[in-house]
Amino acid sequence: HLAVTVSAWDVLPAPRPKAEDWIRRELPLLHQFLSNRSDYGTQYYGVSAQGGALAQRSALLEMLPSDRLICDSPDAELHDLSAPIVWLLNQGRS
Repeated sequence: HLAVTVSAWDVLPAPRPKAEDWIRRELPLLHQFLSNRSDYGTQYYGVSAQGGALAQRSALLEMLPSDRLICDSPDAELHDLSAPIVWLLNQGRS
């Protein structure tokens, strides 16, 4: 199984696409390769530990660090950077 993560997800303008859609558009050969490998079981994530542009530093510092985290998973936008790892660990159980 493979969890593909795209970092600096916060620099994309809202509304952000799903990570797989972004990879399909921006990295089509990578997406095609991974799509043709059904044995991989790939999930795509967009992540940002910073949560926004540094120009917004004062606003970001007013937020709890855990609230600034972005992890755009296939199911929802979370505030948990461990989501790709949790998904990978759960794949070993199935």
